[in-house]
Parts: sequence; C-alpha cells; structure tokens
Amino acid sequence: MNDLTALGINIFGGGFTMGVRRAGFDILGQWEECDAGKKTFDKNVKYLGGIHRPLRYVDWPLLEIRRPHLVYANPPCAPWSAANTRLGLVKAIRFVDPRLAMTNRTMETGMTLRPDVFICESVARAYTLGRTYYDAWAERWIALGYGVTYYLTDALLHGLPSTRSRFHFIAHRDEFAIDEPRRDFIPVTCAMAIGDIMDNFGHLLHHVPRRLPPGVHEAMRRCPQGELVNQFTPCEKFSF
Repeated sequence: MNDLTALGINIFGGGFTMGVRRAGFDILGQWEECDAGKKTFDKNVKYLGGIHRPLRYVDWPLLEIRRPHLVYANPPCAPWSAANTRLGLVKAIRFVDPRLAMTNRTMETGMTLRPDVFICESVARAYTLGRTYYDAWAERWIALGYGVTYYLTDALLHGLPSTRSRFHFIAHRDEFAIDEPRRDFIPVTCAMAIGDIMDNFGHLLHHVPRRLPPGVHEAMRRCPQGELVNQFTPCEKFSF
C-alpha cells in the first residue's frame, strides 16, 4: 500500500481520481451524493476498479476512514457556470442554489477529516461570482490552522488540447507552492491528440458532425496550427 493516501468527494465519472492515482496516491474511496457519472466510472474499471464508491451522503463512512493525506473534490459547478443561463444575471440567486449544498458538505467533510491538503475544483467563475462564498470558507479553514491558496489556471497549460479555465480552492497545513507552467510550452492540438484515430481504427468512432456557422469555420481556417484566436492569460495564484 502506498504511503500517500487520498480520498475523492463528488468526483462523478472518476477522471480526477484517475489523475490522483497516477500521481502515486492510494485511493481510500470516492464518495458521491448521487449516481451521476456512474456509467463512466464503471466503464473505467481497469483504472478505477476496487475503489469504494458510496452514492449517498448518509453512506459516507466518516467514522471508519483513517485520515487521508489529500482530499480532492469537484462538486457541481452549475451555480457559478456561464452555462447556467436559467439564472441569467441575477448573481444573488446563485448563492442560494440548492446544489451548493454539495459543496458545503464537501467542505465540512474535509474539515472533519483534517487532511494535509484539501483541493476543491470548480469553474473560473466560482472565483469571480462566488468569491465571497469561498472567502467565508477560507476563514473557517484558516481558523483550523490551515493556509488557503486560490489557484486559477487552464487545462491547456497542462496538456489538454482545449482551453478549460478552472479555479482551485486549496487548504494546506504546510507552506504550499505550485510550479507555474513553462511560458515556452507548445499547446497540444486536436490533431496531436486524436490524429491517429483513422490510422488505428479506420474510422471515427461514434462521431457526430456538428453544424457550425460559416464565420466559425472561417475563423478556424485562418487560425494558425497550435495557436489561439484570443490572447491567453497564464495562471494566477492568490494566497492568504
């Protein structure tokens, strides 16, 4: 068994868990509050098999688990997401979104377990629209003796062939430092990521073409390989 242990909370399909396991942690469990992502999790049995995955909050074995070194989580980001158009521009409604209860329970569970490091991931708008919400949680973690770091980055800087801005709320017992991505890195393009599909399979599996406006096709045609249409801002870090 690995000396480093980790527990996932509200991870759904298991992608975060796969990354933490690849980083060398022994996964103590992946605790969920619903069955969202279950089909994806089950299909990745090769990588996620054997992980205890309760699907209800009342089934979380809080009294039985030993203290993990790391607790990692990505509860629903819909309260802050730009995709949540039902909320429109009414910012106040986002703070009473019932789905925030899952983030609340995630935070409370982390504070109960007292890991060395606690990471809660969300969309970048959680840092802007939800700043006062996370500041309140930061004060509670600090009262327990933790430091808190807000980490804004984009998955493009870490090898994903797409831009995906993300906010990480990180509570840590000891001094915490994150290496910034290299400024001279080469972005992974879609061609680099999936360009060998035709060679390996002879066809695109389950591919459904999407109709895009002519202007989008023109912009894609004019965009140089491996570059972005808009200027990209590297990661930022804010510590308390």
